Amino acid sequence: MNNRFKWVMMSLVAAWVLMFLWSGTPVLAQMSGLDGKTFAGEIVQKGKNSGDKDDLIFKDGKFVSTACEKFGFGAAPYTVAKGEGDTTFEALSDGGREGTMKWKGTIKGDSLTATAVWSKPGKPDQDFWYIGKMKK
Repeated sequence: MNNRFKWVMMSLVAAWVLMFLWSGTPVLAQMSGLDGKTFAGEIVQKGKNSGDKDDLIFKDGKFVSTACEKFGFGAAPYTVAKGEGDTTFEALSDGGREGTMKWKGTIKGDSLTATAVWSKPGKPDQDFWYIGKMKK
């Protein structure tokens, strides 16, 4: 092989790897077994006894909290890690002027528990917890 052909082939492989890495999170999330599932539960600010009903939706490699949508937090890519007997996920939802919501959760069987941190510019972070069950 000549050097030019090798360079072209290496460039094509590098481009393919970069495209996979750039778009890989949603694709891998979709293949995780979590995609297509919805959990119904309640989101509660830490220090309080009750909160708001909230559905956590995993669809097309994106995560949505229905309770947070009213504050401008839309669908966000999520990552997944499979453990022995559980699955963990993380998502960072951008709410524009409302800041960000960073979610971390664990799914065991049909149950999901999670924490969320709402970071808004100029304000202290607000911590939340979530408990839900998979919708059938």
